[in-house]
Amino acid sequence: MLGSVARQAYADGAPRSALRATGSEEASNVAIMVEVDPMPFALSGHAVHVRVPLPSVPGLVLSAGTYSMEFPALLTNINSKNRDKGWNADIDKAYAAFADYHFSGKPEGIFVGTQVAYQNFEVGNDQSEEQRDFGVMIAMARVGTLYRPFDSGFYLLPWAGVYANIRTDDNDLQIDGETFDVAPVNGFATLHVGWQF
Repeated sequence: MLGSVARQAYADGAPRSALRATGSEEASNVAIMVEVDPMPFALSGHAVHVRVPLPSVPGLVLSAGTYSMEFPALLTNINSKNRDKGWNADIDKAYAAFADYHFSGKPEGIFVGTQVAYQNFEVGNDQSEEQRDFGVMIAMARVGTLYRPFDSGFYLLPWAGVYANIRTDDNDLQIDGETFDVAPVNGFATLHVGWQF
């Protein structure tokens, strides 16, 4: 496409600067999007993600991020095998990569995507001072939407997904006669807040 623009420019007698302007215009279309997830911050953690739309594949956005959080009892108790047994769990550190496709052909509106992440957990029990740690790889399918409420770079990104937990170790998770259960499949939903530069 760039070559045809250049040939047309020369045919019309346009200066060579037309080719340079076209190239710089395409480069300026590359955006950087930075977003946070407020929920982990409210749970004594953090969550920061950087997204990059790919101009060569309209609608495709790649991203990477890091996060941590303390699980409230509500989330721990979703797993019936851990419910009301005094467990507390934290994601000590996590690193994730995402690939999302927006049906609008640009980074807004409804999307489907995947997430692959490593999460390191620390678990404890109210009945003991002992703690255990373990790691999981997660593979997630997710769906969401990117909504721009104002005519600016600000956006909201609510999403939900279902993921598989794959243990990366065989650490003993038994404390005081109880064993913390890692569910093979789980779900998650949240809201990111971001800005496109």
